Amino acid sequence: MTGRMPQEGINPAELPEAVAHIWGWFMRMNACRQIGMGGALPISYLEMLAFFQLEGHRPEGWELDAILRLDGIALGSPRDE
Repeated sequence: MTGRMPQEGINPAELPEAVAHIWGWFMRMNACRQIGMGGALPISYLEMLAFFQLEGHRPEGWELDAILRLDGIALGSPRDE
């Protein structure tokens, strides 16, 4: 191991256009998430509500489910709410 990035780098998978917006929403909420004594806290429904109201979005149920699942992955624990 050299500790350097290989020449080919890291090529992230491109998301289908139909779901790319969910990743963008999640990344913006993730950047503003609360931090508690034990580390990062789950993104709350109130935080999501505020985000969507401020941004003028009206997400569908499946989009909220996807954000919750991404949040669980980010925190290292499943989140199926």
